[in-house]
Amino acid sequence: TTLKAKCACGGTAKNEQILLQGDHRETAKDVLIELGFPRENIEVQ
Repeated sequence: TTLKAKCACGGTAKNEQILLQGDHRETAKDVLIELGFPRENIEVQ
C-alpha cells in the first residue's frame, strides 16, 4: 500500500487500526494527511 511504501515497512490493518512494523508515527501521520484523512481523525500511539 501507499502507507507501507512511504514508510518502507510491513504492516497490517485490523480492527479500525493500522499497525506498522517499526516507529513510523510521524511519517504515517503525514502520509495519512496527504492522502486526505482529516487530522482530527488520526490518533498516533
